[in-house]
Amino acid sequence: MRFHETMKNTRTIVFITILLCAAVLLLTILDFAALHDIKHDYVSSFMLNHLKTKLSDDLPEWTEARGEWRLVSLSLYLRFLFLVLNMFVLVRFFRKPAPNVIKKKEP
Repeated sequence: MRFHETMKNTRTIVFITILLCAAVLLLTILDFAALHDIKHDYVSSFMLNHLKTKLSDDLPEWTEARGEWRLVSLSLYLRFLFLVLNMFVLVRFFRKPAPNVIKKKEP
């Protein structure tokens, strides 16, 4: 493979990695928002039972914060996938020998 082709492949991989980094940054912001909602809305029926707290009625469905928990779980899986892929990319570049570049002598 020639030098220019190698550089084009490298730029493509770096560009994709940067896009994935931006996605992880967005997931971090969404995690903060979801965890903030969970902190304010989530009521654990397990803890209420453990504390032997009796309620006059069932808890509203929104107190389970299902959507927020799903977002946090999905974010965890996507972060893990990104980090594993990022490690493979970095190992590939680390092991890859530098291309032989011959500089032309200018007159």
